[in-house]
Amino acid sequence: MASSYNLLDFQSSTCSKHSKRSLQLLALGLIMFCKVTDIAATDQVTGELKGNVTFDCHVSETKKPKSVYVQRGSIFLNGFYGSRPMPNKWPNTIMYRETSTMVMFNLKLSHIGTYCCHIWYTDGSEEKHEIQLSVTAKFSKPSVTTHCTADNWSCLVTCQSHGGYPSDTMMWEVNQTRNTSSQMWKVVNSSEVQSTDTMVFNISSTASFNCSEGALLFTCSIGDLTSDMQTVCAPAAPHEVAEVPLTGIAICVVAVFIVVVVAIAAAHLYKKCRKRRAERPELAKRDEGGQKKDEELQELAQLAKGNSEMEAP
Repeated sequence: MASSYNLLDFQSSTCSKHSKRSLQLLALGLIMFCKVTDIAATDQVTGELKGNVTFDCHVSETKKPKSVYVQRGSIFLNGFYGSRPMPNKWPNTIMYRETSTMVMFNLKLSHIGTYCCHIWYTDGSEEKHEIQLSVTAKFSKPSVTTHCTADNWSCLVTCQSHGGYPSDTMMWEVNQTRNTSSQMWKVVNSSEVQSTDTMVFNISSTASFNCSEGALLFTCSIGDLTSDMQTVCAPAAPHEVAEVPLTGIAICVVAVFIVVVVAIAAAHLYKKCRKRRAERPELAKRDEGGQKKDEELQELAQLAKGNSEMEAP
């Protein structure tokens, strides 16, 4: 009786008794129409989560519609009667009278289901079109986490993807460049968790890799999304191990070389200075005289300091 209630709510306080009775008869007719009229057409409409879809009621081009509205079960969504829109419409819908189409936006997974488009023409004929709405959500690009044993003998790799609908399966693609049998790796765990709020799925898959044959390349994918190419069981390259001590040795050699050069330069400069003084005795005498003058000045300063202390009261 929801359709009857919604249509009766459309009556305003200014309606005449005749208008009220007409709307009541229309409401009863629509309810009967929903029950007994054969479906003229069925459309499959698919939208994406949080996106928009358009419901086309397929109004005849040779007839003039008097009333067009969309229902889901007994729930009224949107529509018009004559030149007036109907009340109590869903807030996420817009009805376009010119094209007899309804747009539903901000889609949720709870909107999935069957809808009916009802058409009454001015000549008294009527039609019903069924619309099946599906809503999907894209999964995220798979992310990869790897955990290997200390000796790098085996590894556990987990691929995860979030926020998709409907549920899907995580697929593995291992590049078996050598004669690698399926015993070298296997899926050990797969899980899917559905959110109670948004109804989207989170998918996870874990595979175990035997590293006895060396490195393997792999990807994991869900739907049309594939992870980046990954490497598992890769040993450390020999040249990478050797680079660390070689670099340290090189630094030490350079440091020793610099110290030796500085020491040689200092010794050479010292010898040069001594030789210069030996060749010019007056320099040595001047240095000695300067040293004596410094000593005399220090003695005079001490005497002056002592005199000032004695004169003080």
